[in-house]
Amino acid sequence: MTGAALLGGHGKKHKVTVVGSGNWGSTISKIVAENAKLYKDLFEPEVQMWVFEEDVVIPSDSKHAATAGGEPQKLTHIINKYHENVKYLPGITLPSNLIANPSIHDAVKDSTILIFNLPHQFIHNLHQGRQCVRRRRQPVQRVDRRGPRHLRRRPVRRQHCQRDCRRKVVRDHHRLRSPDHG
Repeated sequence: MTGAALLGGHGKKHKVTVVGSGNWGSTISKIVAENAKLYKDLFEPEVQMWVFEEDVVIPSDSKHAATAGGEPQKLTHIINKYHENVKYLPGITLPSNLIANPSIHDAVKDSTILIFNLPHQFIHNLHQGRQCVRRRRQPVQRVDRRGPRHLRRRPVRRQHCQRDCRRKVVRDHHRLRSPDHG
C-alpha cells in the first residue's frame, strides 16, 4: 500500500497547514515541516503556519539582534527571514520549508491536512479561511483546554471491569489531560 493510500487515498501529495504559531504551534510546525521534508512522497515540501501578525522587537540576547536592529518588525518577517520564532520559541531553529503566513485564507488554501493549535481567543479569526479549505481535508485539532466547550474534544475511554464484566464509558477529560496542564 502506498503512502498516499494510507493518508486518505488520493494520489496527490498532501499540503499541510498548521493554524497557530505560539510555543506549541511553532513546535508542532517544526516537527511537521521536518517530516514533510523527510517524506517527500507523501507531502508537499512547503508547510504553511498561520501566524497572528504582531510587531516584535528581537530581544537583545538573541543571536539575530545585531543584524536585526532594535526596530519592531512583523513576526512573520522574522520567522521567514531568520527561521526562528523569537517571541514564542526563542533559540530554536525552524526548518527552511516552514513558511509563516499572516493570512488565514492564504495559509489554508488547497491544504489537505490542517493542524489546529491555538488559544481559544483566536478561534473567531478562523471563519475567514473556511471557504477556501478544500473539500477533502483531514483536520487535526488541539485547542487549549480553556477553549469553548463545543470545540473541545472530550476523550472517551472504555474500561472493562473484570469483576462483573461490565463496560463503563469514562468521560472525564480532567483525568486524561496531558501533564503540561497540571
